[in-house]
Amino acid sequence: MTASYITGTHIRNHHKCERLTYLNFHGDLSQKLPLTDFRRQLIEQSQQYEASIVSRLPHARPEYQAGDFLSGFHQTLRLMEAGENRIYKPVLLQEPYLGLPDFLERVPGCSGFGNFRYRVAEIKRGLSLKKEYTLPIVFYSYLLSSIQGVWPTTGRVILGDGTEKEFSIAPYRETLTAILQEIAAVQAGKEPLHNIGARCRHCGWRKVCLEEAKERKDLSLLFNLREPVRQVLLAQGITTFTDLAKADLQRLRIPKEYADVVHRLQLQAQVWEQQQVVLLRRPSLPQAPVELFLDMEEDAESRCNYLFGVLIRRGEEEEYRPFLARRPVKTELRRLWKDFLRFIAPLDRFVIYHFDQHERVQLEHFATEYGIDTPLYRRLVRSLVDLYPIIISSVVLPLHSYSIKVIADYLGFRWSDTAASGAQAMYWYTQWLATRDERLLEAILQYNREDCMATRVVKDWLATL
Repeated sequence: MTASYITGTHIRNHHKCERLTYLNFHGDLSQKLPLTDFRRQLIEQSQQYEASIVSRLPHARPEYQAGDFLSGFHQTLRLMEAGENRIYKPVLLQEPYLGLPDFLERVPGCSGFGNFRYRVAEIKRGLSLKKEYTLPIVFYSYLLSSIQGVWPTTGRVILGDGTEKEFSIAPYRETLTAILQEIAAVQAGKEPLHNIGARCRHCGWRKVCLEEAKERKDLSLLFNLREPVRQVLLAQGITTFTDLAKADLQRLRIPKEYADVVHRLQLQAQVWEQQQVVLLRRPSLPQAPVELFLDMEEDAESRCNYLFGVLIRRGEEEEYRPFLARRPVKTELRRLWKDFLRFIAPLDRFVIYHFDQHERVQLEHFATEYGIDTPLYRRLVRSLVDLYPIIISSVVLPLHSYSIKVIADYLGFRWSDTAASGAQAMYWYTQWLATRDERLLEAILQYNREDCMATRVVKDWLATL
């Protein structure tokens, strides 16, 4: 078992969220949500990709019984002493630290083993070098330095497109030292601040954290609160949104560059305290006989948008129309695009409501990739109305997030499948491509239809203000 050790996973998680480290040490595991289908799929795909890379690379591997890391460490040490060129799944052990990297690679340079040394390499499906990749490698390099008597100068990552990225270890060593000290303090019981945000969407502790934050009236519930601003407020003794709601800002020492931000945050705090919406200005929404509510779904593997869902409203009548690519390939995506344009072209006066910039960006991408007549393109672009910036400039809501899901739920809209999400739809599409089980496609279309309906609910609510 790895429970008593500090591992590379702790390093990665701590970089993402210190509270995640705390809850993994001290939280009630019965309250932690299970992995979603989408997250399980990502893990399986990562394992498959790793296996495909490993199968092409000659290597030695330590043999030991699962969980017997001391034996695994001794086996790894013997392979290193023998000068193996590549060691797969080595065990690096230095109490209380345990390192389980993908590879150790023999490279030129002196060490305790002679005229060679080892460095760490990892296999990742991401397409760019990230700190969540580099920091665990620096941690493994630290353990490796105690074994071979010298730090590796570089680490290496094999990315999801097959490219290999090297990076220098030295710039990260000080950061690693700080992280290890912070993790030790958290393991001993120090409780980090809450950090409610978009990063929480796939975390198993998200419900626990959100409920705790609400109970404590935590500042992190304030939408768009940045860490430097929170630290300024904490330094002034402002620890809850109640404190901020009642504070006399004239008496606080707020740096000039944060003054406007803090004024907006105080308004949010007052909204949270009173649980009432504040109207900043009446939103201006275009009038048209045909209203279209657009939402797109993306394929996780190809990163293409395989579904344009449109809820069409003419007066009191509504109709949902999906434009679907039955495979995430260019021929199907081109057909989807042409079908969508044939639908749009005969419309006279229409407006397309969407939420946030994703739909606009994708329409521009499809227009560039698959073509569109200039007059129709101009009509299409002029018709787009993004409700997100209208929400931001028009109202202040007692919500921790201004996502379509959170806002529509606040307004009383409910999705028929409470487990449905954009990530779940990605999983369903992958499974549908593999099985052609029409029930999966029906689930995708139902979820997309309800996303379009949620967009309509938000638009109609704005129109009443």
